[in-house]
Amino acid sequence: MRYRQLGRSELQVSVIGFGGFALGGRWWGRRDDRAALAAVRRALDLGINLFDTAPVYGSGLGEELLARGLES
Repeated sequence: MRYRQLGRSELQVSVIGFGGFALGGRWWGRRDDRAALAAVRRALDLGINLFDTAPVYGSGLGEELLARGLES
């Protein structure tokens, strides 16, 4: 994975980010928590450390799943 400096900070973020919109289900049909957690874990395995999320993704469920995926 390649990384770049985030703005003027000293943070190095992956050039590929993980979009968490679909984690919360809602507009994407039936939700599959196991698949969502597996996707987060796979992203981490690939070196991704830039995750996009927002409270509106599944009314907060997307953030909860992301947190669970990052913990394990």
